[in-house]
Amino acid sequence: MGSIYHISCNGSMGIDCDSTYVGETGRSLRKRIAEHLRPSSVEKSEVATHVYKNCQDHQISMDTVEVLDRDDDWQRRGVREAIYIRVNKPDLNRDQGRYQLPHSWDNLLWSRVSKVEKPRQRDQNSL
Repeated sequence: MGSIYHISCNGSMGIDCDSTYVGETGRSLRKRIAEHLRPSSVEKSEVATHVYKNCQDHQISMDTVEVLDRDDDWQRRGVREAIYIRVNKPDLNRDQGRYQLPHSWDNLLWSRVSKVEKPRQRDQNSL
């Protein structure tokens, strides 16, 4: 089933990081996160750029990846991704998602969609 997901950076050696990313995939979430974390993905993924280029000691683990929503329909999943991006304003996203939400939705979104809280890191095992 397709997922809309939220990634939080774990930071590095006791240094917190507030960087986050929201994305969507119709494939396995574990495989999609692994793609974000390949060193060869630096030019394609802001998550990889953050971890391997901008903040080289920072880490992402599956423990800080949260599934926000699920939908098998490609178009609906794109709308949901855009909603979560608009509400959460993740700093690692390059754009607002593939669906462009009208700004007339803003008041409704901010009153109905909860902002994602950064999860606490459960262990040090990174992908």
